[in-house]
Amino acid sequence: MTSNIVHSSCLDSKMTKHERQWYQSFTEAIERMYMRFLLVTTLYVMEPWERYLVLTIAFLVITLVTYSAIVFIPFHVANIIRSTVPILTDVLLY
Repeated sequence: MTSNIVHSSCLDSKMTKHERQWYQSFTEAIERMYMRFLLVTTLYVMEPWERYLVLTIAFLVITLVTYSAIVFIPFHVANIIRSTVPILTDVLLY
């Protein structure tokens, strides 16, 4: 009876160790990518409040550019197509 209890506790500890290692390796990978990002952008030399300010401004700029691209580019493409298709049909027909 005691061998079953010991055996099951060993399995439980192995499972939690395996899960912990997977979780730690995932978080370590995220931390490595973040550190590489800081090193490439030289944000690691800034103080934390400066880093957050720069990252916030960059995030806002990227968000606004993406939003404007999604909203305005289809409108401009439609206008370009509408203005050039009649000209192209005239050129191709004559």
